[in-house]
Amino acid sequence: MKPEDVLFCRQLEKLHEDCDYGDIVSLLSPLATCHVTLEQLQDTDIGRVLHRLVRSCPNTGVQRHAKALLSCWRKRHTQRLRRRSSDDVTSCLVHAGSESTGGADEEALQKQDSTSETHTSAIREKCVELLASAVDPEGSEENPTLARNIESHVYSLHKSNVTRYKSCVRSKVANLRNPKCAHLRRTLLAGTLAPEAFAAMSAAEMAGPELRRLRDVYTAEAIDEHQLPRGVEGTPTRRLRCRRCRGADCRVSQVSRGTLFLPDAMTFVTCSACGQQWYQSGWVCF
Repeated sequence: MKPEDVLFCRQLEKLHEDCDYGDIVSLLSPLATCHVTLEQLQDTDIGRVLHRLVRSCPNTGVQRHAKALLSCWRKRHTQRLRRRSSDDVTSCLVHAGSESTGGADEEALQKQDSTSETHTSAIREKCVELLASAVDPEGSEENPTLARNIESHVYSLHKSNVTRYKSCVRSKVANLRNPKCAHLRRTLLAGTLAPEAFAAMSAAEMAGPELRRLRDVYTAEAIDEHQLPRGVEGTPTRRLRCRRCRGADCRVSQVSRGTLFLPDAMTFVTCSACGQQWYQSGWVCF
């Protein structure tokens, strides 16, 4: 392949812009039988043009031909120059493709990081303001420093999860503004409660004595309620008679046995008077 024969790269680009994929395939087919030297690859834009076809051409036939040519040239020259420089061919063929995308990707990544840092800084400043107003609504000069210390410790605990960080700050602000938790503001301003310890406190730990007493009462009531004996469950009926006490006050209920059993549900009868139970298989008593 002569150097002047590689000048048809511009023609390939023009056909690609005009979406004339049939002529592109006809131009790429002879390249498979031509001998392309490493110097020709370095001095021309054939590698960059083929990479662009592989990346952006919607025609699968053109992509297949371009990939085959790049793979053939890479394999041929890599094996020949492996001892001297195994990266020359790869850099020649790949540099053209990465040159156009590498700078844009790096710039986009830097822009994204900068935007993320700016957004995080704005959120943190807003959280500092909320904490400062919650610690002391009058707004003394020492409160911004105290609020910033609290926010710094909260951020160090939840910096990997912004949602949890916001939720923790909202919880701190709500408890500081709650009149029933006035001890939090008092101890923070007095210095007996460190900002680091306050940042790590849970909602139960921040609760005041009254809220803790109510929580204990509700917990004890719930435990007592679940420990009370339950009545007989089921649909009441007076059409069945208990074999033990001969009473007619019974209740019927069904229990699923799962898909491995037939029938999949079993009907139980319970006597409300004596507690005797039996099931429907011939009304056999337990």
